Amino acid sequence: MSAMISSNSYDVNSDITIPVIASFDSSGHIAPIYVRLHGLSLKIHSYWTRSNFGNCIEYNCKVEDGNLIKPLLLNYYIRERVWTTPDK
Repeated sequence: MSAMISSNSYDVNSDITIPVIASFDSSGHIAPIYVRLHGLSLKIHSYWTRSNFGNCIEYNCKVEDGNLIKPLLLNYYIRERVWTTPDK
């Protein structure tokens, strides 16, 4: 049996790292604004967060894709400053 050792908390085979434009305020709130996924730039229409799980904040988003509003799950890893989403 082989094992993979990682120094990153976001190294999960089912997640991919993605670029996100976000707003960070002086109170520590982080708000995703745009995301690039599979070559498309998508505007975040709305979101809600789950409790902060230590190093990770989970964002349940609705994104605008043309005339459609679609769900998208984002995770932000605070220490690494990395955004991920499940690879589907």
